[in-house]
Amino acid sequence: MFAKIRSLFSSKFGAFFALIFIGIIAVAFALGDVTGSGTFGGVSAGNAAKVGNQDVSIAELRDMTDNRLRNERQRNPNLDISQFVEGGGLDTTLEQVINRYVLAVFGEEHGIGVSQAMVDAEIREIPGAKGVDGKFTSDSLRALLSRLQISEAAIRKDFTQNLYAQQIFPIATKGTVSPKSLVLPYASLVLERREGQFAIVPSSLFLPEKPPSDDELAAYYKENATQYIIPERRSISYALFNSDIVDADAKPTDADIKAYYDNNKEDFAASETRSFEQIIVSTEDAANQIISNAKAGATLQEASKETGLSVTERSAVSAKELTDSASKAVSDAIFAAGDGEYAKPARGALGWFVARVTGVSKKDARTLEQAREEITNIVLAEKKGELLAELTSEIEDALADGASLADVAKEKSLKVETSPSLIATGQNPEDPTYQPIPEMAAILPAAFQMDNDGQGQLIEVEQGTKFAILTIAKLSEAAPPPLSKVKEGITQQWAISKGSSKAKIEAEKILKAIEGGTDFKKAIADSGLKLPPSQELKASRFELTQQGREVPEALALMFAMRAESVKKLEAPNEQGWILVNLDKIIRGDANEQKNLLDQTQETFKNVFGQEHIAQFINAARAEVGVEKSEDDIESLRSSMTAITAN
Repeated sequence: MFAKIRSLFSSKFGAFFALIFIGIIAVAFALGDVTGSGTFGGVSAGNAAKVGNQDVSIAELRDMTDNRLRNERQRNPNLDISQFVEGGGLDTTLEQVINRYVLAVFGEEHGIGVSQAMVDAEIREIPGAKGVDGKFTSDSLRALLSRLQISEAAIRKDFTQNLYAQQIFPIATKGTVSPKSLVLPYASLVLERREGQFAIVPSSLFLPEKPPSDDELAAYYKENATQYIIPERRSISYALFNSDIVDADAKPTDADIKAYYDNNKEDFAASETRSFEQIIVSTEDAANQIISNAKAGATLQEASKETGLSVTERSAVSAKELTDSASKAVSDAIFAAGDGEYAKPARGALGWFVARVTGVSKKDARTLEQAREEITNIVLAEKKGELLAELTSEIEDALADGASLADVAKEKSLKVETSPSLIATGQNPEDPTYQPIPEMAAILPAAFQMDNDGQGQLIEVEQGTKFAILTIAKLSEAAPPPLSKVKEGITQQWAISKGSSKAKIEAEKILKAIEGGTDFKKAIADSGLKLPPSQELKASRFELTQQGREVPEALALMFAMRAESVKKLEAPNEQGWILVNLDKIIRGDANEQKNLLDQTQETFKNVFGQEHIAQFINAARAEVGVEKSEDDIESLRSSMTAITAN
């Protein structure tokens, strides 16, 4: 669940935190335009802003902006940092980062608790911090953070801020149900139908008979050169290796296996876990009332209906895990209840826990021999992780010290290969049939962010298992190809362009006749042109949304016109001019469409929920105080935009 908020927040921890957070928080941090102002003390040098008594460093802002740029490049591979910053990327990232700090400061000042145990519980759920057995280990976490070059303090700060938001936003978005009188007109609009017709005046009817002169074609190409620019291309030299490179050194010895068993005896001792459903309320009286309702025959969800909260389920939780995530009192109460029984209400970090045990699982103790295979796999994975971390650090140090890709590849017995000159999407303009290797999906984004200075870079191709060392072999700047290479295609486009200009004149004549009162079909017939037959257009707004593809331009235009009117628009790629005639508008009525009303009301709920959150953040900003260091922000902006310029 952190996945949505991570992308909107531009958190540098990325996909490792997917499915950890609640989805509602994604709403708030889409609000990059929440720009309330305030004052609080002064901003220290090297900081982008001061929020309450906390500093937002320039370094953190730059890291967040870089990560957000990487996310944007997944949609637009040719986007460079200068375009991103000048397009508002730095400013919106700053607002999002400030909003995170605001919520944390506001929450702390108003007694909202985020304990170390809560943060620890979130960290233990990071997939990359778990061994092959699916269990969290400190060594795995350290190896992960080392690979990502993230400090434990930074990750704890990130989770802490999000846990404050997790507790604040559900309250801020309550009460956003819209009345039917507001919903009905918008739901009815979806059912609105429109009927009309369209015809096209194709450019192909007016193509010039004579080919262009060389000068004429050269002038046309120069005027339209930007339409034919081939994006920047890079030829990449790379050496791939995977985790098998350390297999021989990572093989566990008998001593390794015994040491692991001795150091983790609690994992192999007899154990018991509980599965249960739970709900957390604010007072003991509320907890006891739910228990009373449930014992009268209601399910836990039914018994807690008045609270407006949802029941959650947890599976195979140990007493220690429950103590760490809730409290010892909660753990003792749940482990004292039998299968199918309600536990005595107990207080935890987030409130009073009401739980019903849904399953009890007990495991017998295992000897070293019984656990040998499992321990072998665990130790092998841990040693491989450690050795890989050492190896990748060694390679990164060598590259930083000036070693070339060839030098490192020779020392590690790796094969160096070089790609053709590719654009950021992996296509080869010189060979349309070229198919990049699968690893290029990870190599290309990294290669198009590298400086062309000959220095190599190590990247992770597949998390923890496959890596690549890269360097730029050749860089070709974005530019249109020589006219001689594309002369045939440019000649065809020149002819189409000339035809389009004449088609426009003829379309305007027909349009003028229709506006003067001539019937649509008659005006087309009277033109004397051999045009394709006109066609009917009939659709509802709802049908447009259900097409699952791009809506034709003529159909989209019809839904932007007034009744009994006619308009023209240019067909894609100068293929002609389209005349669209709207005959009538049939209003919709959603009074009897319960599902549509419910869907529209849910949409309004989300919209108003976002507005509530925006207003909440603005109020919180004003209360805690926000002051920006405009000079430091502008210096960062200048340095980032100068990267491309240089």
